[in-house]
Amino acid sequence: MTLPLHLLAPEALVGRGVGDRVVLDGPEGRHAATVRRPRVGEHLLLTDGAGLRVEGEVVAVGPGTLDLRVVSVGSDPEPGQRFVLVQALAKNGRDDQAVEAATECGVDEVVPWQASRSVVQWRGDRGEKARRKWDAVLVAATKQSRRTRRPLLAPTASTADVAARVRGSAAAFVLHEAATVPLAGAALPDAGDVLVVRYEGPRGGPGMQEMLYPTSFLKGRGLGRACALITDGRFSGGTTGLSIGHISPEAASGGLIALIEDGDPIAIDVPNRSIELDVPAHELEARRVAQEKRDRPYTPVNRERPVSVALRAYASMATSASDGAYRRLPD
Repeated sequence: MTLPLHLLAPEALVGRGVGDRVVLDGPEGRHAATVRRPRVGEHLLLTDGAGLRVEGEVVAVGPGTLDLRVVSVGSDPEPGQRFVLVQALAKNGRDDQAVEAATECGVDEVVPWQASRSVVQWRGDRGEKARRKWDAVLVAATKQSRRTRRPLLAPTASTADVAARVRGSAAAFVLHEAATVPLAGAALPDAGDVLVVRYEGPRGGPGMQEMLYPTSFLKGRGLGRACALITDGRFSGGTTGLSIGHISPEAASGGLIALIEDGDPIAIDVPNRSIELDVPAHELEARRVAQEKRDRPYTPVNRERPVSVALRAYASMATSASDGAYRRLPD
């Protein structure tokens, strides 16, 4: 039988080694001591929710606390593929059931989706209470399924937010009652994918908004070592893994990054400082011709972003990021 698992704050397990003592107290300790009622000599699993796995032997049982001796320490690696559930807000606890089932099946993140026409709306104190309830469901399901990595609970997303995440994902699936293709038979992307964020350069942004969210997105989903990120935008310094910015010329200026499509092989050679899009020249030329036939070539599709008059003026005069992204006044 699998050992019972308890989720602790990360600091409670930092630096713990074999033979060290760990005190299980607080809500987890009270639950263990009064509900599970383990005896001295029994073993439990402890985790920080980020992959750390500590097996402990009960050496003492107190009123609402357990004292354990560490007998083994291990860690579960970050998965190469991360699964995200976008769950619409629903009535009568149906969304709670979906979140619980998805957690037990191994989902890595849950995104609460609040569409403009959703009957349920998370607003004010009631919204915070509902969010805390979802988080409690995630924690309980994580322990019930003996997972050492608990799913993340993302900020509440609008339909536009969900659409943006779908565009940036390697694969997206709609779970619909009329669907005929089982999810188990769907083709999934491999580790080693490259996330391309474009139209964020001096002209395309405009103004080069920072890329902290995409880099945090990759790290939070365990893809920091499995995927690369390239962008014509900029970073704030909070990057992780292989993150490459200031791609020039930018997409809005007709740079090669504007012609990349899903599935294109991209070779990144860090020692030799090179990035190569492995697509035949004739295919790239065909893409460029198609791009330039658009009503507004070299612009993002379906992006809704308010742009001030000042930024529009800057975009019309901005130079490449490789030149400093300064304004070049017309002669």
